[in-house]
Amino acid sequence: MSRINSKWPHLLPVEGIQSIDINVGGPCIQVSVYMVFGYRTAVNQPTNRSQKAAMSELSEFPEGKDRYFGQDPDAPLTPEQQGRFAGLAYYPENSALQFALTIDELSDQEKETIEIVTSTGDSQPYVRWGTISFQVEGETATLTVYRDENDGEFFMPFTDLTSGQSSYGEGRYVDLEPLHHGRFRLDFNYAYNPYCAYNANWSCPVPPVENRLDVAIEAGEKSFPDAEGH
Repeated sequence: MSRINSKWPHLLPVEGIQSIDINVGGPCIQVSVYMVFGYRTAVNQPTNRSQKAAMSELSEFPEGKDRYFGQDPDAPLTPEQQGRFAGLAYYPENSALQFALTIDELSDQEKETIEIVTSTGDSQPYVRWGTISFQVEGETATLTVYRDENDGEFFMPFTDLTSGQSSYGEGRYVDLEPLHHGRFRLDFNYAYNPYCAYNANWSCPVPPVENRLDVAIEAGEKSFPDAEGH
């Protein structure tokens, strides 16, 4: 029987496919999270870091992720895909899609648990926690922030006008990095594909209707041309 990763439940292996194990107590947790899920490891960075440092971090990120995808046996690619792997594709860095924001948290009465449908027709429960709004080329865009009932991790799946064009048709995920005083960094340059974007061996939540944006998020990971089972 497949195992559910308790920390990252929105990435589930399909029955009969080996899951990815992360040793949450070991020294490799940051490397694993950084490589696999698109998280930046230095979550306690000062908020006033220089643009040069941010650009360096962003330029180094794809190299590490490509090494993981192309070489690690626990990567989401099949061995056949790894043999052909030439790297993931990204949009150019877009500083206009980097934000420091607060979550407009719903009241306790408004928060509700919903079932988010997955790519394989199953569902996973999440709490509608709040919303976050930002500007994209002069237009206001809003995403619902979901929260896992068990570990409290935030989850933000979304589609946008690039979905099905230059980015994965079923949408992407983007993470919120905690800053200070209740603010979070939302950086779409780190938006990443769910594992089901690479092959059908994975079951991933599909962005709900309320997180389908009417703007183009031209940042982060593009579609994967060598996807299997799509």
